[in-house]
Amino acid sequence: MKLEYIIEEKDFLNFQLFTYSTSERLQKKKQKEWLFLTGGSALGVAFSYFNDLHFSTIYFGIFTVMVGLFYRKYFDWRFETTYKNHVKEHHSNSFGELESLEIQENGICSKNKIGETKINISQIEKVDETKNYFFWKISNGFSLIVPKDRINDSDTLRHKIHELQIKLVSNTSIY
Repeated sequence: MKLEYIIEEKDFLNFQLFTYSTSERLQKKKQKEWLFLTGGSALGVAFSYFNDLHFSTIYFGIFTVMVGLFYRKYFDWRFETTYKNHVKEHHSNSFGELESLEIQENGICSKNKIGETKINISQIEKVDETKNYFFWKISNGFSLIVPKDRINDSDTLRHKIHELQIKLVSNTSIY
């Protein structure tokens, strides 16, 4: 089976955001920061209130509510901005370039303007299927991005993945 498609900036960004959204470490970090900021500002409210510092009580109260309600959105926005800059800085030479994947019984041959890579099937850890992509995770940390809207038949690809007994993880609710 041979696939050819053009890789774009949004593909790299969506891959980075998918990786971020499935990272337990980053989700724990977001939770810890939220608890620390919310708890710290709530302590500021309590301290100000018991010391009759009305302006500080109101200030810390508003800050606590704002952090409690909006910090998680801010954290996500901050990471998206960071990843946009990362993608532009490190992957801009790959935008608009033709990618070619040839899936064979014993491996995958990936070709692009940089060169050709042969990946053994045994080295493919899993394929994450999202709403718009197939993200192939390789054991050395390398990943392949296959956008569904630029390949002819994602059902045939899904069948080929099952046929080769590669673990397919469905995350179709995101990206």
